[in-house]
Order: sequence, then structure tokens, then C-alpha cells
Amino acid sequence: MREKKSSLWLAILPSGLFISLIGLLIWGIQTMDYPWDFTFLQSFIWNETGPGILLQGLWNTLWISLLSILGGSILGVIFGILLTFKSKILHTILVFYVDVFRNTPFLVQIYVIFFVLGTVLHLSAWEAGILGLILFSAASIAELVRGVLVQFEKGQIMAAQSLGLTPLQIAWHIIFPQAMKRVLPGLVGQYVALIKDSSLISVIGIDELAKTASQISAVTFKNLETWIAVACIYFIINTFLTSCSRLLERKL
Repeated sequence: MREKKSSLWLAILPSGLFISLIGLLIWGIQTMDYPWDFTFLQSFIWNETGPGILLQGLWNTLWISLLSILGGSILGVIFGILLTFKSKILHTILVFYVDVFRNTPFLVQIYVIFFVLGTVLHLSAWEAGILGLILFSAASIAELVRGVLVQFEKGQIMAAQSLGLTPLQIAWHIIFPQAMKRVLPGLVGQYVALIKDSSLISVIGIDELAKTASQISAVTFKNLETWIAVACIYFIINTFLTSCSRLLERKL
């Protein structure tokens, strides 16, 4: 009986909090006495010449995020596996890299990569921005992968070896399916954070979604409408990503 009451309260409290927040938001909008107008965004989404700057910024955000997710995942998985090796020198270097990129603001990292590494390696703003996102996400993904591999039951590997499976077969048929189930929630959370953090590369002059929103606000002086529309776009993208991950979790 007590369990039923506690589960009922656990269901009521979040719902009540959410409804209260929505009510406060609606009440705040009504008391602002602000002439809301979102129609002006139409020309920035699509106009006579084709896609507007808001749609172009969205496209830039999507392909930058996709490249960063792919690069960060590959690098993060490799680094995560290497972190489980017993080499002290390799482990020290990788731990230092992970700590630096996880424990410092991404905004500082992108400035250093663009103005220091970019000058030495002659990187463009786009290349520096994507490289910064890849290195930033790879550090967190490496730590996720390392945590999953360290906790993996070694008895399963020994049993597979006794059955005559090769290291590649053990990795693909035994370690990968179980590790994927454990790492997927944290991995998707990192992808969502990466898409949101991609807005910070606008500081080095890349015309992604947040940068185009700033340009629209400067021209129209419609800050609230512009940034609410941009927030909704980010919400749709990340909600789609998390929904796909939940579906994949159920299938796994």
C-alpha cells in the first residue's frame, strides 16, 4: 500500500511542477504587455532568392554537428579503449587530455584552438570549430567508453576464449552488444550537449544557427521572437535525437 502511495506521489509531483512552470510562463507572457510577432521570420527562413539566413544557419549547424559527432565518436572510442591499456605513459597522456578538455570551458578551448593551433596549422574558422568540437566531445566519450569497459565481466571473455573465439569475434559478438547498451544513454546525452555547444563556435565567425539569430536580432530588434524560434529548433533536433535513442535502446 505504501509503495502504491509513493509511486502515485512520484507521478504527481513532476506533473504538478511541470504544469506550474507552464502556468508561470503563460502568466509572465500575459503580464509583459509585449506585441508578439513571429511573421517577420518568414523572410529569413525562405525568400524570393531561396533559403533565408536562418535556414542556412540551421544547415550549417546540422552538418557541423554531424561531422563533430562522427569524429568525436571515432576518436573517443579509440581513446577509451587505449585508456584501459596498462602503459603508464599512454595512460598519463590520455588522462591529461581528457581532464583538460572535460574540466575547462569549451569557449576557452575554441579560442585557443583557433588563435594558437589555427595560426600554426593554418586552419580556417570552420576547420578550427569542427576540430574543437571533435576534441571536446571525444574526451567525454572516451571516459564513457573506459567506464563501460572497466566494469565489463572478464569471465565472459575467458569463456569465449575457451570456446575458441578469436579476439575480433569476442569484441564484435560479446563486448560490443553489451557495451553499446550501457554506453548509449550517456552517449546520446553527449551528442545533445554537442549540438547545443556548437552555438559557441559563432565567436570565431562561423555562421551557424546562433550566429544567424544574432544577426536577425540586430536587424529587426525582435530578440524574444528570434531566440524563442531558435530554441524551438534546437528542441526539435534534440528531441528527435533522444527519441531515436530510446527506440534503439528498446530494440537492443
